[in-house]
Amino acid sequence: MKYYKKNYKNIFENFFKKYFYKKIPNSILFLFEKNCVILRLIINLSKKIIQNNKKNNIFNNPDLYFSIPIKNNCNKNFLLKKLEEFVKKNFYNSFYEWNLFINNKSNCFISVEEINSIIKFSYLKSYKGGNKIVIIWMIEKLTISASNKLLKILEQPPKKIYFILIGENINLILPTILSRTYIININNNNFPVKKHIKEKNKLQLIKFFENDFILLIRTIFLLKKNIKCIYFIYPIIKKLYNMEKDKKILFFYLLLEIFRNAYLTNIKLYKLCSLTIKKKKFKWKIFSKKINIYNIEKIMINIDLSIIYINKNFNIKYILINFAKKIRFLL
Repeated sequence: MKYYKKNYKNIFENFFKKYFYKKIPNSILFLFEKNCVILRLIINLSKKIIQNNKKNNIFNNPDLYFSIPIKNNCNKNFLLKKLEEFVKKNFYNSFYEWNLFINNKSNCFISVEEINSIIKFSYLKSYKGGNKIVIIWMIEKLTISASNKLLKILEQPPKKIYFILIGENINLILPTILSRTYIININNNNFPVKKHIKEKNKLQLIKFFENDFILLIRTIFLLKKNIKCIYFIYPIIKKLYNMEKDKKILFFYLLLEIFRNAYLTNIKLYKLCSLTIKKKKFKWKIFSKKINIYNIEKIMINIDLSIIYINKNFNIKYILINFAKKIRFLL
């Protein structure tokens, strides 16, 4: 633990050297490794920026807005009290551990309404006349419409406000958000850096799973006509069944990338597309036309649920069949 505390101090000091010389922009993205999220680091950095040296609850500070993914009809104030308790008890704070801590089994997202509240807060005058902070934990949980809203304020932020975004998987964050933030990578071995999946590795993995993705997508379309076609995905189930949990999760992360890039192709943002399926028999442009603003969010939710089920050790046969049956109604 002493080793981690030394590195913790190093990050803290290096950040404020850059902050003092005005080398830190208004939008900062902290990318933590999954088991290495340190919320107390973010909270202490925020205290320093807004010059709050008191030991009272930072979440009650009028110059700080803390946003977390929540499910519908959930009391945010109650969750923030639980979060304070969670941060005090644990040095590392992954989103998965947080869900276990509050006994949450349903999916959570950051909605457009939440981003609207952030925008209103951003334009209010500071309580003490100094800086203000907006912290958004799990930036990956933004809905598409919420992401678009957030982009506008990241492009033209008001004066004396800092946006601190926290994420665990760079591959699930929109490139447009990445391009507007100062990125700090942190892992649990030595601070900083553990880089995300490199483009070369991603392409190799896509090639490894390419035929499986094509088979899955074709089966989903066939299911719309005949439910018995579900048996066509059994070769994928057999392939995934003998794989480790991490590789099963990676399969769904890459599937998410395919749907996201299909959506970007559909709305003609070709420059943001990082991958496509280039098999001769698979018509990418025709497939991408099926992915639109009305179904992309629900597709992402179902992929996210599938990853949650894998983490809970559900049978991969159930997960994949359930996923295919749900997606057929969205395409």
